[in-house]
Amino acid sequence: MNWIYTIYFFLPNFKRFGFPGKVVNKALEMITKRILDLVVPSSLKRTQKEQLSGINTEEREIEYIVSLTSFPGRINEVWTTVETLLRQSFKPDQIILWLSEVQFPDKSIPNSLLDLKKRGLQIEFVKDDIRSHKKYFYAFERFPNSAVITVDDDVYYPADTLKYLIEANNRNKESVVANRAHQITFEGEKMQTYRQWRHNVKSKRKSSHLYVPTGVGGVLYPPYSYHDDIFDDEVFKRICFMADDLWLKVATLRNNTTVTITPYFNKDLLTVGRSQNIKLVSSNSMGGGNDIQFRDVLEHFKIDIYSYKDK
Repeated sequence: MNWIYTIYFFLPNFKRFGFPGKVVNKALEMITKRILDLVVPSSLKRTQKEQLSGINTEEREIEYIVSLTSFPGRINEVWTTVETLLRQSFKPDQIILWLSEVQFPDKSIPNSLLDLKKRGLQIEFVKDDIRSHKKYFYAFERFPNSAVITVDDDVYYPADTLKYLIEANNRNKESVVANRAHQITFEGEKMQTYRQWRHNVKSKRKSSHLYVPTGVGGVLYPPYSYHDDIFDDEVFKRICFMADDLWLKVATLRNNTTVTITPYFNKDLLTVGRSQNIKLVSSNSMGGGNDIQFRDVLEHFKIDIYSYKDK
């Protein structure tokens, strides 16, 4: 898998050529994803017995907790993502998959996931279904003194994904670190729509309040980098239930925490199999759902996002 990603990231990003470039990028993405789907799951299965624990056993000053969630529509393919997390060059101290008892009332999950518990995966069942917010909510609550790395449940993660986040965090301990982020942009003093932001930005500027991490690449949250109101589930259920990344962004912004972007992954990481058949992208990004939710959260907390433009 890693050599496939190496070739994929080595290829130029053609988005600077406008619409034709986007078409080329999409074609390259689809071809590479097809290769990954054909090669990686079978390779991971074939080599599983050779693998040792994917969890760190040495004492550290701070624990690194990898946290993710899933739901019934994806549960049969999540093992692939977890397997790639268990094979990271930087081993985390815990990998926790949070599942809702509402969605899994009998706590029945595939053996493909259960088999990974002996190599370090923890599976935790929680009472409520707070959708994708589960990927950070309970980890932040349970491990306030740890660095929590949120990841998505439907991605092939290259072996150095966590390493890149840790290295950047070591250089800037107070900043949230993301392998993938968008940059909020403005027309005059008016914030542009989500689709007009600079997507998957790679900038020479090391950190900014206007970078918005996206979970697909992995995001490291240092201890206490977010405001305590992040746990106000009544509010996020009402105004930001479908956009956990934006809720997280505002929670860190309210703590005056910047975001640092790693220089790697010049293209999006690729998704596993049919996992994206059920997704929020259409309603949130294409349908304007992100704009509505982000605006509502900013208004709720009385945040003038333009005031952060030159910080």
